[in-house]
Amino acid sequence: MKENMLRLVYGEMMGQDVQFGAIYALKLAQSGQTVAEKRAGYLTCYLLLQEGNELNIMLVNTLQKDLTSSNYHHVVVALVTLCNMTLPDVIPSMVSHVVAALSHSHESVRKRALIALRNFYVRQPEQVVPYLDQIKLALYDLEPSVMSAALGLVAIMVKDHAHDLKELAPVVVRILQQVVDNKLPKGYLYHGMSAPWIQIRCLQVMSYLGANDLSASKSMTPAILAAFHKARQGVDAAF
Repeated sequence: MKENMLRLVYGEMMGQDVQFGAIYALKLAQSGQTVAEKRAGYLTCYLLLQEGNELNIMLVNTLQKDLTSSNYHHVVVALVTLCNMTLPDVIPSMVSHVVAALSHSHESVRKRALIALRNFYVRQPEQVVPYLDQIKLALYDLEPSVMSAALGLVAIMVKDHAHDLKELAPVVVRILQQVVDNKLPKGYLYHGMSAPWIQIRCLQVMSYLGANDLSASKSMTPAILAAFHKARQGVDAAF
């Protein structure tokens, strides 16, 4: 069945009508014994299912079941699906379950929960805004990957909610300073630069938090100058 799902995906990519396979994809997502089977089922589901499809109710039930599974691999597969899901009628019933995953013991789950919330916010911001406090806490996560995912979400939310996120200015400054000081693991080095994308996100957030606020701007200046001087290394990533 997994092989059949991949053939359906290929058919859909070539512009063929393969909607008949949606129910089989859903069954595979529900009953798949391995992570690979569940991934194939979910992938086919979010490619084939359209808004208003009656199968979406069954998809929501399957996702909710996997999000509460004791097997964190199943939780991750469900969250990866929600990171890519574009069905607006699925989002309202999934937000609370994704937010609950922010307190999961495994960092892979927490990271993907934040990415899923980012996907939700782009499509239905009103569904995510009530959970702003939980999102703020994610910036304090000890795992750099989770912190980075939280920063990515904050970077798009700050455009509309800069006032509600003002208190995060010291946190973002501290994150940027840690990156500039090479406090992150070596895996975050890119062509000699420490986590350049995290630095860019920090600067984007600062541009909104410091706008028309002299005291906040002054508190950010040392970290921004440090990042600027650190970037004068002559490599493309630094530029």
